[in-house]
Amino acid sequence: MITDSIRAALEDGSIKIVDQKSKRETDQKTFGLMGIAGAADTDDRLREISSQISALSPESDGSWIITLANGTAWRAAGSPKGRVQANMSVTITRDQFGRYKMTAPDGHKTVVYRVR
Repeated sequence: MITDSIRAALEDGSIKIVDQKSKRETDQKTFGLMGIAGAADTDDRLREISSQISALSPESDGSWIITLANGTAWRAAGSPKGRVQANMSVTITRDQFGRYKMTAPDGHKTVVYRVR
């Protein structure tokens, strides 16, 4: 049963009902981004994503930008060259400290930061 106060909040947009599919899609799009509304540290938050590498780009500071097929881009502090390449599948996992690590097919892990 919906109370009048809940109905009013739904109508004025102060609360929104979201289905699980929409939540999962939003979680995947915002995975790794800081300061996103709804990205509070809760147990139901997405813990990892998997995708193929679509591009590797070296930066002037020695880091690399790794762009994934899902549209996200990640900065790796060290050179992943030789460990990963375009069209390779990788997994990015958030650890218990909030850091993100990209795992290559050989099991090597690299700390990464989402840039877009």
